Amino acid sequence: NCLDSLMTQAYPDKNITIVLEGGMKYRLKATKLHSTAGVITFVTGQTLAGYAEFEVNSNFDLDTEAQVGGLIFEKINIWGAQPAASDGNFGGQYVFNMAGKGSKIDLIRFVGCDIKWKRGVLRQKDNASTVVKFEIDNCTLDSIAGYGIANSDKEGCVVQNIIVTNSTFSTCKVLFTNTKGKTAPNSIIIENCTFGNCPQGGKFITDFKDEATESAE
Repeated sequence: NCLDSLMTQAYPDKNITIVLEGGMKYRLKATKLHSTAGVITFVTGQTLAGYAEFEVNSNFDLDTEAQVGGLIFEKINIWGAQPAASDGNFGGQYVFNMAGKGSKIDLIRFVGCDIKWKRGVLRQKDNASTVVKFEIDNCTLDSIAGYGIANSDKEGCVVQNIIVTNSTFSTCKVLFTNTKGKTAPNSIIIENCTFGNCPQGGKFITDFKDEATESAE
């Protein structure tokens, strides 16, 4: 695909910024990232037409043992088809559904984004993987189902550091957890955020099993 060609052929191990046209809809199909030391940024360019939209039909993943510098989303509506009111999985899609064995990404960052209608935003599954830093700033997240905002859903998976600032969360069944993982983050910072109708079912904003975090604010 085009992203793979940019990462591995045109600009290997380089930072890449992809400027999206405001008001345009871009379809996100299954995208598996290969190793790169660079950080890839998607951002809506200057426009009067509103943010660009990622119509999520699948998700980002990492290849086996891939080492990725980072992925940044800035000023993007990360949506998809509006699910039926009866759909408890809110469409069943993810932004990240990571399964690459031994894979690692240093940074996942959302800035000024609107994210809604997802089964989960970041889910680690099937094999051990590492996210060094997961950041959300000045975002709105709505209608996120049972896999939550960040979920280490396999033993050996970990999100090492979580930083969430100036953001609003609405109707999120689960927020930050390690459903099957046994390693909690080293640090969690949540500042100046609003939570409405979430988490649900008596759950906690942060719910990490087996090991306590070293620091939380």
